Amino acid sequence: MIVSFETIEHIKKEKGPDFLERMRNLLKDDGTLVISCPNRDTYSKGYNENPYHLYEYSYPEILELLKKYFVVNETYCHKIRYFKKLPKNSPSS
Repeated sequence: MIVSFETIEHIKKEKGPDFLERMRNLLKDDGTLVISCPNRDTYSKGYNENPYHLYEYSYPEILELLKKYFVVNETYCHKIRYFKKLPKNSPSS
């Protein structure tokens, strides 16, 4: 299994295919790639642009690109509605 969490948006768009081809070459035949990236159509709206993101894909763009290199079995999305600061004495801090 290869996990690429929030990586591809830090690569220039023209290098995205090279990145995915590299992942495909590293992955065993029966392996799984888990990849995530911000969705340009929802992520950037209402937020400041991230200066470290070289290219943010829309969902149709990343899906089309992924299908060139992998069999896409499932897709998911997540959406941040708000952040809540936990107290310093929280058991999870």
